[in-house]
Amino acid sequence: MTNLRFTMLRPIALLLFLSLAFCKTAQKTDTTSTPSTQPTTTEMPKPPVSPPGDYASEWAAIDSLERAGLFKSALEQTEALYTRAKTDRNNPQMIKTLLFRGKYTTFLEEDGFVKAVQTFENEEKTAADPAKAVLQSLLGQLYATYLQNQGWRVQERTPIPDGEGGDILTWSAEQIERRALDLYRLSVERTAVLIQTPVESFRTVLSPAQNDSVAGKSIRPTLFDLLAHRALEHFGNERSYLTEPAFKFYLDQPEAFSPARDFVNIRFQSRDSASGKWLAIQLFQQVLRAHSSASGVQNEAALIAADLLRLQFVQNNSILEDKNDRYQRALEYIHKDHYNHPSDAEIVYHLAQSLVAEDARTPDSDGRFLKRAVTECEDAIRRHPGTFGAALCAALLADIRHPALEILAEQVVLPGKPALLS
Repeated sequence: MTNLRFTMLRPIALLLFLSLAFCKTAQKTDTTSTPSTQPTTTEMPKPPVSPPGDYASEWAAIDSLERAGLFKSALEQTEALYTRAKTDRNNPQMIKTLLFRGKYTTFLEEDGFVKAVQTFENEEKTAADPAKAVLQSLLGQLYATYLQNQGWRVQERTPIPDGEGGDILTWSAEQIERRALDLYRLSVERTAVLIQTPVESFRTVLSPAQNDSVAGKSIRPTLFDLLAHRALEHFGNERSYLTEPAFKFYLDQPEAFSPARDFVNIRFQSRDSASGKWLAIQLFQQVLRAHSSASGVQNEAALIAADLLRLQFVQNNSILEDKNDRYQRALEYIHKDHYNHPSDAEIVYHLAQSLVAEDARTPDSDGRFLKRAVTECEDAIRRHPGTFGAALCAALLADIRHPALEILAEQVVLPGKPALLS
C-alpha cells in the first residue's frame, strides 16, 4: 500500500493496462487540479505486452510491423484480428485489439485519439457484461486523460446546451468530466456479475504486479474489485471542471470512521449527485460489503486493503475537528481485529505514521508518540517478517532514527551585530 503522502508506492494487484494509477491510495494533498496552460499531446495509453497464448502468432506479426514503423499495416492486421475476436466471442482479446487500434489510429490521424474514443463508445453500446463494464471503465479514463491533457484548450469552448448532441470535440470541460464520472459509476453498477467474474479471466489485458497477494490471497480477486478501485481513484480526485453546487457534499459524519461491519450500513446523503467524495464513500461501502463475512466471500486480505484505503480517504476528506484522533482509533481497532493476519504489518505502518504526526502536533509530547510508533513497528516486523508491511515499517523506523539537526535564524541580520540562532 502507499502511505498518505505517496512516498512509498506499492505496485498493486493486476494493474489494468490502461491505468497508470490503480494503486491503493488515499490522497493527502489538495486534489483540486488546475488545467494546464501548456499544450500537450493526448496519446492512447500504452497497451500491454502480448503474452503467450491467445492469437500469439497474430500478435507477433502485428508487433513486428509496429517495430518496423509500418503502423498502417499493423492497423489493418489489428482490425482483422478484432473481427476474429468478435466472431470467437473472445472479449479480452476484443478489448485488446480496440486498444491497439486506438494506438495506431492516434499515430496515423490528426484526431486519432478522438476517433479511438468514438470507437470505444460504439463498442460499449452493444457489448454485454462483463466486457461492457470494462469498456465503460476504460472510456472513463480516456475522457479523463483527454481533459487532463487538453484542458487548456477545452476551457476556451463555449458550452453547448445539454441534450443537443456533440461529442468530445465540442463538449465543454464540465460535460467531459461528467461523462467520465458517469462512465466510472456505470462500470461498477452491475455488482453481482462483476463479483462472479474472476479477475484472471481478463489476464490477457492485465499486467501483473508485485505484492498483488497477501497470504496467498489476491487483494483484487474479482473484476468488481479491479473496476471499483479504478473508479475510486477517479472519484477521490475531484477536478475543478465541475461547477460547485450550493449544496456541496461535505464528509462530516463521524460514523465514516466506524468499523467496516457498521460503516457499510450507514446512509450518507447528498443532493450533489456528481460529488466524487459522495460517490467514493458509497463505492467503499460496496467493496467492503463484498468482502465482509455476511457476503459469504471470505477474503481477509482484500477486506483489509480496502478498509485501509477507506480510512485514509475519510481522514483526508473529513471536515471533523477530531478526525485525526478518530482515524488513529479506527486503525487501532482494525489492528486488534486483524492482529494475526500478515496484512497487519501494513495496518501498523499507517498507525505508526499517525503516531509520528501526532508527535509533531504535540510540542510537549516528550517523544512518547514516537516511542510507541517504534515499538509498534518493531513488533510488526517480528510478527510478520518478509511482508510488504514489514518493509514499510522498517523504512519508517529508519526515517524516525535518522539523525537530523534543525537551525533557525532570523530573516534579517544586521551587519556587525550578533546573530541569534536556535
